[in-house]
Amino acid sequence: MKIKAYFWRKVVCLILKSRLRKRINNYDLYLIKGVPKTGFFSNYFYAVGHARLASKYGYKYVIDWQNYTTPYNEKNPINGTMNCFEYYFDQNTSIREVDLAKNIYVSEDKYPYCTVPHYGVNNFATEGFPNKKLVKKINAFTSKNCPLKSGLRNEFERLAFEMNLRNCLGVHIRGTDMNCTLGHNKPASLNKTVNMIKRTLSKTGLNQIFLCTDEEKIKNQLIETLGDKVKCLEVYRSNGGNEGIHLENCVKNRESHNYLLGLEVLRDAYLLSKCSSLVCGKSNVAYSAIVFNNNCYNKIVLTN
Repeated sequence: MKIKAYFWRKVVCLILKSRLRKRINNYDLYLIKGVPKTGFFSNYFYAVGHARLASKYGYKYVIDWQNYTTPYNEKNPINGTMNCFEYYFDQNTSIREVDLAKNIYVSEDKYPYCTVPHYGVNNFATEGFPNKKLVKKINAFTSKNCPLKSGLRNEFERLAFEMNLRNCLGVHIRGTDMNCTLGHNKPASLNKTVNMIKRTLSKTGLNQIFLCTDEEKIKNQLIETLGDKVKCLEVYRSNGGNEGIHLENCVKNRESHNYLLGLEVLRDAYLLSKCSSLVCGKSNVAYSAIVFNNNCYNKIVLTN
């Protein structure tokens, strides 16, 4: 299965590159769409991957999560924009360029493995996150072309300082649909994860963790097991659901719930990146923390 996935992703890369080489003179804007029913960082890496691809072949591009919506869009503007991507990030080309462009190339549905590899199979018959060299390239690209909004960055940096995260072990435990959806890396058992956390605390000399998880049950069990070693923020979490919280259909009694879901997972990932080491399973949230951290962790421990 790993070998098959590796070769499939290589084929996808060749197809995307071939089409772009042929069309470079026919389009004046590369529109990178949002993907419905897809999680925050799946959408983010899809967008960043296509942005790197567009840049490589000389396209002017715009990330459009306004006309092509994601689960995080709101009915009313957030911070003066209807483009969901710009709730959280800046970009070099305004969404208004979409109405002005005569010939638009809309991004393929295919994930751009050639520029932002998936966190699964990236090398022949092996699994794991991209290597340090590629992570640094992705970090450099996003820092220049689609950086986090300065107000959010300042707020996240303040929280990281107040929580003393540089002396914490970052822990990400993904639950909900990760346990039952095809194509996802099934998480390790909680007992195994807790044992790995304890061993990593011992090896690193750290005595506190910053926990990021999408399940309330996981948070409660970690606090019950590790007590006041656990730091975490109050965010929306699932109460026993088997689907991603961005796909839950029940009515949420808080204003701007979709926007806040995106903000909370983005903030958690950024704060994970400020920890000195990381224990995590394979997921896009952990992937984003590694990119934000620019591969400067002292230690990364994979649980699955």
